[in-house]
Amino acid sequence: MAVNKNKKDIKVEFGASGNIGKPKNGLTYDLAGVYNESKGFVRWPSGSEADLKGWLSYVAVNYDKKKDLNLKLAYAYADEESNAAIRRNDFNSYVMAEETPFEDLSYLLVNGIITNIKDAKIQVGYTLRKANKHSFRFAYDKIQEKNSRAFRTDTNLFTAEYRYKLSDNSRFRVVYQNAKDDEGYFTLRGESRKILFTEIYARF
Repeated sequence: MAVNKNKKDIKVEFGASGNIGKPKNGLTYDLAGVYNESKGFVRWPSGSEADLKGWLSYVAVNYDKKKDLNLKLAYAYADEESNAAIRRNDFNSYVMAEETPFEDLSYLLVNGIITNIKDAKIQVGYTLRKANKHSFRFAYDKIQEKNSRAFRTDTNLFTAEYRYKLSDNSRFRVVYQNAKDDEGYFTLRGESRKILFTEIYARF
């Protein structure tokens, strides 16, 4: 079997987070970026190897004063050559990991790769902190994407989530998503795609 010695896969990641103003304000920011160069992993429709050099970036402003209510405004962008910069293993918050920028998109991006996309997000969360068991989250994503099959879509994604802390190491959640676009990529043209699922997770 011939080995492609010209394969190249380089990724450079950077990020920062911190307070905006005084810590007691409850305002924080998140910044992240990924630069990738890859060759020999993707081919264009013509059959030639793609030599990709792409960027993916993310910025968010969060408000959380450790009370019941928290808010987030976020924006993510990936150019047309950010292929392989990040894949859709992004829905990790349910396993008690950090929430990722593309968590709510992961169930819709069936090709598994974040590329040539813009996502503006607003999110509201509510946690009953006294009991620290019940959490609610509502999010709206405005998504613009042109995927590799040359479809262009402008999608509105609504997400509603309920989480219940069963114990210190286990969680239960119910998630409902409703996506609607006018171009027929995520859904049939002009129709909605609705998803309802539950998960139970335990870590030992």
